[in-house]
Amino acid sequence: MELHILEHSLKVASIAKEGIQLFTHGLIKLAFLRSRTGCKFFSLTETPEDYTIIVDEEGFRELPESEFLSVAEATWLALNVVSGGGSNSGSQPIGVTKIAKSVIAPLADHNISVFMLSTYQTDFILVRERDLPLVMHTLAAEFTLLRVINGETVAANSLAVTNGFVKPKLVQRPIIHPLSSPSNMFCVTSLDPETLPSVATLLMDVMFYSGGFPNNVLFTSASGELWKMVRIGGQPLGFDECGIVAQISEPLAAADIPAYYISTFKFDHALNDHFRLDTPPMTMAGEVTYSTLDFSQAGANTAAKPPGNCEDVTYSHVNFKTSTINQDGTPAAPSNDLVLWSNSRKLAYVIELAVPWKDAIEEAFERKKLRYANLAAEVEDRGWKFKVCPVEVGCRGFVASTTAKLLREVGVRGQAQRQAIRELVNTAERTSHWLWLKRADITWVAKAIS
Repeated sequence: MELHILEHSLKVASIAKEGIQLFTHGLIKLAFLRSRTGCKFFSLTETPEDYTIIVDEEGFRELPESEFLSVAEATWLALNVVSGGGSNSGSQPIGVTKIAKSVIAPLADHNISVFMLSTYQTDFILVRERDLPLVMHTLAAEFTLLRVINGETVAANSLAVTNGFVKPKLVQRPIIHPLSSPSNMFCVTSLDPETLPSVATLLMDVMFYSGGFPNNVLFTSASGELWKMVRIGGQPLGFDECGIVAQISEPLAAADIPAYYISTFKFDHALNDHFRLDTPPMTMAGEVTYSTLDFSQAGANTAAKPPGNCEDVTYSHVNFKTSTINQDGTPAAPSNDLVLWSNSRKLAYVIELAVPWKDAIEEAFERKKLRYANLAAEVEDRGWKFKVCPVEVGCRGFVASTTAKLLREVGVRGQAQRQAIRELVNTAERTSHWLWLKRADITWVAKAIS
């Protein structure tokens, strides 16, 4: 695997809530007008206590000096892990879980503090600039180290520097900070940058008027799941303590449970769709109060099954030009779209296959649904339920919520659902990239499609 050391020099800052009005102009420029600022790395996280800003030096100049702005002394560098070739394994972890053993734990073992920022598509590990030689020495055996310079990756020269600190092996890392969990749930999603103007007003409402923002207006979860948040810390954690991220991520990785991890100026936050925070008796260790997390594995309590607990699901394909049904009521299947049906439940799904390059996928789905109207009526006359479902994936790999809904309906949930969506995303991106590369191929000519 490759470890990329990004070229941005980052500042971590906190804006007090009572002073946010002084910073709205600069924050709007950073979020929506990047070309006017030169900023290439920007993150804004709101918590009940404050706003945490992670921004590069160019973006930091957009923030005014104020008593409401607190800035961490250190300059930070962002690292991210690139696997170098997608795996089709159904157990592929996501978020901080996938780097807990290879990155987070070794850095904690060598007493190196990290600041973690998980996003929908990648995870950034922030380390202090002065710690970079130690980081490179610690991770050189596990990763190919590359530096990103002017957008290009070049080999990084690893310096043989060590601080001599190594945590004794086979010693369990205790959770030493109190944990709390709010009642609200979180959606983890991403946004196509080209659609940013259409939702800019909504995003500004989220950024600056979150207290009065109505629920379920902005996004639906691309994975169809909501995530539970656990906050780490009763008092502000600071930036010097090592191993906080490892305390949470290691047991998750051991149980193969996915999680996102977001550090802020005062506290850390872990997001997982299978957290269960129990309230055990609090134990005192000196003056430190600690508690433990109990994790339930995805699917541990209920087995994911097809709709109606049916086990006789069959699949085939159907061509809407010649769509018919068999004598027993099941759909006939020459070619084109996918059909799933269950004889015991008398339930059939016609699934429109994804076409990554297709524009206006919603309009295309409506047209295809009309083409299936006659088939649907005939199937329903024979006592079957008939559903036409789209698999909507844009050419850049953005999966619509209807796809996640379909997967849930047919019993694909939890880790299996996340993997299925990930494969749809990767397939769309690879296909679009291949078509783009073929655009100059003179052997390709336009052909009429009957």
